[in-house]
Amino acid sequence: MKKTIKISLGGLTYNIEEDAFILLENYINTLKQRLISDKEGKDIIQDIEERISELFAERKGTAESISIDLVKEVLEILGNPDEIASGAESGNTSSRNYQSQKRLYRDVERSYIAGVCAGLGEYFGADPIVIRIIFIFLIFFKGLGIVLYLILWIAVPKAITPRQKLEMKGEPVNLSNIEKSIREESSQINQNFKKSGLKGFLESIVYIIGRFAYWVIQFLLIIVKVIAIIIAVTLIVTMLIALFAVINVIFFGGLLFHGAFPMVHGIPLGEVITSIFEFSTSIWLTIPIFLVVAIPIFALLYLGIRILFHFKARDRVIGLIAATIWVFSIVIVTFAIYSQAKSFTVRKQVVETFSLESTLKGSQYLRIQATENSESLFLSSPNVIEIDEYAIAKVNGKTLITGRPSIIIERSDKKYPEIEIIRKARGANKLAAELNAKSIKYNYTIKDSILNFDSYFTLPIGEKWKLQELTINLQIPENFKVFIDKSMEDLMNAHQPESDYWPNEMLERKWEMREKKLKELEK
Repeated sequence: MKKTIKISLGGLTYNIEEDAFILLENYINTLKQRLISDKEGKDIIQDIEERISELFAERKGTAESISIDLVKEVLEILGNPDEIASGAESGNTSSRNYQSQKRLYRDVERSYIAGVCAGLGEYFGADPIVIRIIFIFLIFFKGLGIVLYLILWIAVPKAITPRQKLEMKGEPVNLSNIEKSIREESSQINQNFKKSGLKGFLESIVYIIGRFAYWVIQFLLIIVKVIAIIIAVTLIVTMLIALFAVINVIFFGGLLFHGAFPMVHGIPLGEVITSIFEFSTSIWLTIPIFLVVAIPIFALLYLGIRILFHFKARDRVIGLIAATIWVFSIVIVTFAIYSQAKSFTVRKQVVETFSLESTLKGSQYLRIQATENSESLFLSSPNVIEIDEYAIAKVNGKTLITGRPSIIIERSDKKYPEIEIIRKARGANKLAAELNAKSIKYNYTIKDSILNFDSYFTLPIGEKWKLQELTINLQIPENFKVFIDKSMEDLMNAHQPESDYWPNEMLERKWEMREKKLKELEK
């Protein structure tokens, strides 16, 4: 059994075998000889002894004494005393590269309050400014930042000794690093001592102000980045939705929305264009219209992606090409609209008058009501688009244009009521406008004393929309009585010259033309 010796090392007591003690004593004596003339030598030796004691405690396990093998292992971790060159740092080392486990400490050297943020920054490899901004941000959550800071202040120890500072940085705790840490600390103390007095105080004030300004700038930069990300995401999402909507409306007439939104329906823009303009195909106008709208959407979408992902690209040529196509598309759309506007330059009307004498002979009463004509059944079709009083529908693969007539009740000097139908339309010349007006199809029927007006007028299939209008003047003689059914609400013109009532107030009531005015009869 080997002889053991009791020693005190780094504040702890160990039993060490005699040969192990001799090896350890020679190692420490060699260090002392190397540092005998160094003013930081005593501190370096003390820290090295504490490190040896810590390694013994970690590695001896359940052994009763320190063996020579354990001493050799610990000394190999610390390194050769030759690594220490007084006042200089040697670049060569024979020791193994033992990476110390990084530990959380408060970094008091870079602290402004307690070193918590600086220590966290060192531990996570982040800029302490970022950690400080996070704590400031957490303050607004019911003071969470202050509570968390105080807890860490109490729970986390300060990095005071060189060994603790090395552990805080995750650097190997060996001879070379311990010596380097102590010398840097000593140098810093000397510099602070030289800067003491009024000059040092002023420099400290300037430094603190500079750091505060730096925090503020960093915080503002973070806010700007967050706002930029929000804007970028908003741009990307909005432009993708807009692009989908444009493609849907122009090429599919809202069909892609119909499944999710049954109230959204219609027909493609191309069908509308061919119903209005003299084009054999709508592609010459739908494609330029799509490009006019889509290119700015693509540009904003690309801008959002650039802001979000911060990539660089040589996109100047692509931008110039896109801008050229956009301008060229605008020119095409403008020219097409201008060339087609000529077919709307002349307005013409055609008037027809029909007497109801043969039907109402001997009667002084007329019931007026509206009925749905067969062509108006398109309203139940999902492929319909309504524009003001007009509608364009796709029925059995064919485009149908229809509109609502406008009915006015007037006074007549005749003995029996008359119907005056006025058809109006536009065209490139008088003849074309007159033909467009005459093409308006409309029907009414009268049986006994009941007059039925169709709810819609229609255009022949293939006929273009040229602002066709249909006005019906129902001329009522003096002392003649009429009843206006509620079905007439959508057909009655808002301006009724022979009545002091609004059209909706005239429904379901009986009237008499008396003294050049419609007078309500008592029920």
